[in-house]
Amino acid sequence: YKIINTVHDMGFLRYPQYYPLVKRFYFGMRMRNVLNRADQLVAVSKSTAAAICGRFPELAQKITVAYPGTDHLCSISKGAAPIANGKPKAPYILAVNTFEIRKNIPFIIRLFEHLKRELRLPHQLMLVGQPANDFRRVMNCVAQSPFKNEITVTNWISNEKLVECYRHCDFFINASAYEGFGFTPFEAISSGCPVFLFKNNTVAEIFGDHPYVIDNYDVESWKTIIDLAIRSGFAEKISARQISHLTWQRAAETVMPLIHQTISTRENSFVS
Repeated sequence: YKIINTVHDMGFLRYPQYYPLVKRFYFGMRMRNVLNRADQLVAVSKSTAAAICGRFPELAQKITVAYPGTDHLCSISKGAAPIANGKPKAPYILAVNTFEIRKNIPFIIRLFEHLKRELRLPHQLMLVGQPANDFRRVMNCVAQSPFKNEITVTNWISNEKLVECYRHCDFFINASAYEGFGFTPFEAISSGCPVFLFKNNTVAEIFGDHPYVIDNYDVESWKTIIDLAIRSGFAEKISARQISHLTWQRAAETVMPLIHQTISTRENSFVS
């Protein structure tokens, strides 16, 4: 049979400090064999493809880049499921991530405290995401924050409620250090809210040097950029039009010819 494998990221090799030892061991033992056995590889971004080639240059000819779609929440109509519980009453800043070390959620909390103290923002902070390897530290940061009563943590949420979170927030922050692709900033942009993003590999690949893309973890830099953006009415925000090419239809149009090419022999096929 033929095998086509999708590679979502190579973070456990590039940034092992962000991953639990058991994951580093498991993926480290299996990755070379899994990649070598595949007839073709689909990478979800150019940076993921480059990471594969950097570690396994002999696989370069197997790799096709196919960006995932970012339009999967667009079909959910406005107001489909208003949030009854867990949504801040005041204007709010939103961050949506799994609570992993590489997502740098404690930085977002520090930034929020800075914005509250120095800009006197009336906003609350809404953190949405499933518990992972940084959950305990995040919750400690929340508990110790002087603004802890203005921080909401929601671990489980439906797509309908998530869309409402995006649509009603004043702006969205993502400080993830590394992503294979990273869906939540694109979901936020598709929902129309302004976003401020750390310049990780995927953000740099898609958005380059956009004014709301920040290449450091200095809270003063972020505060200044956010302050200017608020004063301007978010005049330079990244619009949904800028990611309109990232659709599931286009992803399928990239992958389907690869599948047909791979299974053009009479052998059975297997796609993972």
